Amino acid sequence: MPVTIIVAAPLLLWYDKDRFFQDYFDVVKHIPAAATDPKENRFLKEILKRRGAGELMSAACINDICRLSGGVLRDVMELAQSAAQYAYRDAEDRISKQHIEAAAKQLGNRYLAGIGAKEKRRIDHLLGHKKFDVHSPGSRELLVGRQVLEYSSGGRDYFRVHPALVEVLLK
Repeated sequence: MPVTIIVAAPLLLWYDKDRFFQDYFDVVKHIPAAATDPKENRFLKEILKRRGAGELMSAACINDICRLSGGVLRDVMELAQSAAQYAYRDAEDRISKQHIEAAAKQLGNRYLAGIGAKEKRRIDHLLGHKKFDVHSPGSRELLVGRQVLEYSSGGRDYFRVHPALVEVLLK
């Protein structure tokens, strides 16, 4: 009888091909970020709705949180919680676009912390040319740090700068 084991491991083990982590398992799969377009994939939107977000914010705000999260579930939760805290601080009973923007700025600044000039050039290159060398050590660090996210569509992998980080970089 076959036994299935699911192991959650740091992303560095996935991108570091010098390690022998994959030798221990028959199949090793990376689960990339979820699709960030709520029209394309309603997974993240449904998570927020089931947690009561529909009572606290508009559908447009839910879409903004999903988009700004980059499809990273942890970031969806963090953005929603931070936006709620900003609304509470402002004595508002609903989360508005300005609260989400403040939460996204906070998250983006966290991803910006520790990025040096070399990493910034890699990010600028990805933003401008849509190209990303996943095999260089500096690029792997951006992937592990979630400043750059990996997506998969139609059997093709591609990379994008985390949307919350983009928001901070553009301002």
